[in-house]
Amino acid sequence: MVAFLFAACSPYPRESERMAEAMAQAEAVYGDGSLLIETDTALFVPGLAEASQYYAGKRQYGKAALAALYNGYTERDFDKEAAMVSFKEAERYGELAGDSLIMARAEYWMGRFLFNEGGEESALSAFKASISHFGNRYTERAVVENGLASTFILLTQFDSATYYLQNSLYGAQDVLSEKLELKVLNNYAVLYRVQGYYEKSIDCLRKTSRLHSLDSTEKVFVFLSFGKTFMAMEEMDSAAFYFRQLEEMATGMQIKSDTRLSIYGALLKFAEYLGDESLALRYRIEHENALYDVMSQQQEQAFYRIQKQYDYETLQNTMNKQIIQRQRIILAFGLLLLVLSVVILVLQHRHSRMLKSEEELRRKLDTLKKDLRQTVDASVVDKMVVSQLRNIIEANRAMSRTKETKGVWRSLLCKVKAGKEDTFEAAKTVIETAYPNLLLVICEKHPDLSDTEAKVCLMSCFDLTNTEISELLDLSTNTINQNRSTLRKKLNLGSEKMSKQLRDLIAK
Repeated sequence: MVAFLFAACSPYPRESERMAEAMAQAEAVYGDGSLLIETDTALFVPGLAEASQYYAGKRQYGKAALAALYNGYTERDFDKEAAMVSFKEAERYGELAGDSLIMARAEYWMGRFLFNEGGEESALSAFKASISHFGNRYTERAVVENGLASTFILLTQFDSATYYLQNSLYGAQDVLSEKLELKVLNNYAVLYRVQGYYEKSIDCLRKTSRLHSLDSTEKVFVFLSFGKTFMAMEEMDSAAFYFRQLEEMATGMQIKSDTRLSIYGALLKFAEYLGDESLALRYRIEHENALYDVMSQQQEQAFYRIQKQYDYETLQNTMNKQIIQRQRIILAFGLLLLVLSVVILVLQHRHSRMLKSEEELRRKLDTLKKDLRQTVDASVVDKMVVSQLRNIIEANRAMSRTKETKGVWRSLLCKVKAGKEDTFEAAKTVIETAYPNLLLVICEKHPDLSDTEAKVCLMSCFDLTNTEISELLDLSTNTINQNRSTLRKKLNLGSEKMSKQLRDLIAK
């Protein structure tokens, strides 16, 4: 009877049920995991992180690895840092469980994240590790090899890119995956365009239309490749044809906000290349509207995640209250069957455990609310500007490393640098897209600043290192340090973080 009372009072059966329910919900959304690598839609499922820790504590590493993999996958559109941590845990638990498939998928997604963040060398290592663990799963191997090819294209290692594209194409054809074959052919088109083989690039793009009926997203990327290739060939009539198609798709079809952003970004570059200022202005407005939609969507996702997490915590609290109520009823019944001293000991023991459990839950909830509030308050625009500025720096570094200073490579890098050959002008264009006339405002509010000091002040408004600023302005690091010291004196800045002080000063 005592054993029955302890089993009925224990919160652990309910905790196990909650963990299993979170896993079941994730499997209902994503299947058994076999399609994880090709699924594009993520739905936030609360409780998976707790499930991973719960199963790891039970040393059920297979379930812990799968829960961590699911959690990283569902978090990837909401909290990239948390997703990366989950994928690393999935790799570690998968290794402990001897599950090479989970390790392979976790390594693939870590490679994807590193690739998107500009860490090409680290992405290569992750992708190669993923291939070594996939074994004879040819579909997923082909997907990873396509990711490797994309990375080698960015690193301008074209022979390696060609090798992995060939392997990926053979794999896609063997498993009869037309969607994967389309992605590989599109990468082939990019590779040929970068190398200057425009006819081959066009031929690859034409093959994509013969694979199957393209959906709206696939059409956008194929037409974008067509337009960019024809523009590089200076066949403006053909380029204009595809860009008109893209504009019609952007205005007449229901497409994602980030896809519209890509379309109007390409249209803006095309109009600027033609020198049509009125058309460029119209596209710039549409591009900014699309950017606003993307930012709004990201905020909605963040709020959605907060609401789901709050609902999950509310459900946990409700279940805890039910457990407490259940304890009281069972313990009241136990008073009729057990000696009073035994009942008091059981009640004290369970009550102490419940107080600790509630305190731990409250602490976790407070920490989570604080972290979520900081995430919502972070400036999405500033992060995007800094990311684009660093892309310009990487393009400038790539241009300085290559011996070919003219031709297609230089043209490609100029496009990465917002269509400007001068690095500062490219950076200024990126900044003033988000904050129009910011440099002019600085000069008007502080006319005593020299031209160099004004430029350093502009770059110091963002979280860039002195080395990054020196590369953007083509000045030495010592010069940047001296100018920043002068700025602190002229603008009466304190010893705190300079970017925040400058933004506050300019906003007055």
